[in-house]
Amino acid sequence: PVLLPRPTPCLHIGRRRLAQRNSSGLLLLAMDDWKAAFGEEWDAVVLGTGMKECLLSGLLSVAGKKVLHLDRNDYYGGASASLDINQLFEKFQAGAPPSEAELGKLRDWAVDMVPKFIMAGGQLVKVLIHTKTANYMEFKAVDGSYCYRAPKARSSGEFGRVHKVPLTPKEALSSSMLSMLEKGRMGKFTMWVASIDCGKPEGFFEDGSFRDMPYWTRVGMTGRKKMPLTQWNGDQFFKDWGLEAGTIEFLTHVCALYRDESWRSAPALEAASPSRPASRPGGTHALRLPHPSRLHASRLPLPLPQVVSRMQLYLESRTRFAGMTSPYLYPLFGLGELPQAFARLAAVHGGTYMLNRDLDGSPVFGPNDLSLEYAEDGTVAGVVNHDGEEAVVARTKTVVGDPSYFAGKTKPTGSVVRAIALLDAPLAEMEKDGASSCQVIFPAAQCGRCNDLYLFLCSNAHKVAPVGKYVAFLSTKVEGPTQGMSNEQIAHRELAAGLALFTRPGAPMPLHLFYDAYPTYAPLTNGTKDRVFISESFDATSHFETAINDVLDMYQRITGETLNLDALAAAASAEQ
Repeated sequence: PVLLPRPTPCLHIGRRRLAQRNSSGLLLLAMDDWKAAFGEEWDAVVLGTGMKECLLSGLLSVAGKKVLHLDRNDYYGGASASLDINQLFEKFQAGAPPSEAELGKLRDWAVDMVPKFIMAGGQLVKVLIHTKTANYMEFKAVDGSYCYRAPKARSSGEFGRVHKVPLTPKEALSSSMLSMLEKGRMGKFTMWVASIDCGKPEGFFEDGSFRDMPYWTRVGMTGRKKMPLTQWNGDQFFKDWGLEAGTIEFLTHVCALYRDESWRSAPALEAASPSRPASRPGGTHALRLPHPSRLHASRLPLPLPQVVSRMQLYLESRTRFAGMTSPYLYPLFGLGELPQAFARLAAVHGGTYMLNRDLDGSPVFGPNDLSLEYAEDGTVAGVVNHDGEEAVVARTKTVVGDPSYFAGKTKPTGSVVRAIALLDAPLAEMEKDGASSCQVIFPAAQCGRCNDLYLFLCSNAHKVAPVGKYVAFLSTKVEGPTQGMSNEQIAHRELAAGLALFTRPGAPMPLHLFYDAYPTYAPLTNGTKDRVFISESFDATSHFETAINDVLDMYQRITGETLNLDALAAAASAEQ
């Protein structure tokens, strides 16, 4: 397909600083100008330029809101910034600069601090299409989706294995994950999942509401069998299918993307909402996202078994583009392109951005600036900045931001630990499949844990590393005490199963291995009372599904309107 040119270099996060108004119209204010900007009335002030905040800024701007976007840093991206190799070494290994002889062309590295793959049929893709932000970016399919299986005897000294997720009949027949009998049961289950049509008209009343269908049917050994899904939880649903525990594990954790065992007690039947509709099934080349007319969005979704709706999203994403071998996409040059694209989008719609750097390099905001001012009724009235003794207030009735800007208004939800590996060879399983990028999910039970592990791996194919080099991220939620422990000690305890992939015989030894841990937070309230809307910290997952759900929930609370992406896509299709 014909591709649009790559975004202008002056908008690249963390690698090239913004210093003036650029060709895309992004306004960077000089010291004399920021007071004038603060003197205006704004529909919303957004604090922080992380991925979630940039997504919301772009969505609000497209909806006609006048947005002022501020950041206490002098670069875009916040905690989810994209770093070049020098910045990466400065952050994790200060005093030891990178070597081009060892790492290849240093300018070719672009390491995302919160790397996440994009589900090709998911909500984020619909947001990109709805806002036309996809026009600013280029994408490439991720080559592989894998599942980790521990050795049968963990004390034997054997290493676990990584298996490609089998979802086509050919893959199922050749997969060592399934026994011969299980391959038949798995085939029937997958066919049942793919056969459910969410758009059948008999599923609705004349007024468009959903008919109560308490019994779904499937073909059993003695004919058609009813499944009372309104009375079942996930555990009962899978028990009825008679699938083996290992099959259920990879279906729920790797395909349905559950992070833990919560699917067992979750209701089998999940009513689809406009903001989270139930999904339908449906190399080396960069991908352009399709026009909304190519999305099957003209039909209203029916409630589905929760795990089935998630599996259908996986299947639909897997077949979104010809030749895809996984359900995931990733932008060329990394996720640093994503906040840039939404920053450009907001600027086109009249938004104003201010980083903490004047045109001469001096900071605009002090350490105690960007505090909130409240009206007598307790609702937010503005964001305060100081110029010496003078307080300057940007008037607004809505403030949006990440947890780092709102001390006292958030609660801790745990910690995430991660290991960043720079490699000169892929995993053996990837090399066998000819894959240059992949996601590996380690189900918690396979690692003796309560939470899954996630491995993200990309290469020069996505323009994030030099030719022949790879960048890998291992991450998970911290489960044990951490007091007195270094990040490396925490990582070796929590990420042991994943790190073993790089120490087993014949494995690619990392050229460099960095460790990091950070706390996660969630807002104390939903923000509708005081009009201060706070995003949740990024979790340990290596995909965008939880993050985009948080964004869409926040948008609904901010505007009072549900962003029905399917309806918007259908409307765009009708206009053609």
